[in-house]
Amino acid sequence: MKSNYVNSGFLKTVVRNLFFALLLAVITAAGATAQAVQASYSVPVTPAVSQPVVVYLGSGDEQMAFNMKYENAAGTKFLLTVRDSEGEILFDQVFTDKKFNKTFKVPAEMGKLSFVIRDLKTKQQQKIEINTERRFVEEVSVTKVN
Repeated sequence: MKSNYVNSGFLKTVVRNLFFALLLAVITAAGATAQAVQASYSVPVTPAVSQPVVVYLGSGDEQMAFNMKYENAAGTKFLLTVRDSEGEILFDQVFTDKKFNKTFKVPAEMGKLSFVIRDLKTKQQQKIEINTERRFVEEVSVTKVN
């Protein structure tokens, strides 16, 4: 019978080569994963679209006042439309102001208002809705005086 004797030097060389091959494969896979993760975070930066801001200024003479500000850095044409609760147009005008700032006065009993800015080039629109409610509060204080 023949003996299946394997040279221990040969076996060590095979194990060492397999270990280094496995180590090289793990390092290569980890490097490729790190590159893929890094690439997924390199998103091109685009200028942010400015959000319109509407602030309530108060009321007087049966009217409410609102101020609208809008940063239009590119100076593109935009349409501003203000509608009441029934969808009726109260204001409708095209602007190109880079720093839009306008005050609107509406009757106090208006209820709901919507301010819509629509970019005429890209057709994107932004809408702000305002719900108003008037309440009459009457306070009475009764004190007993001895």
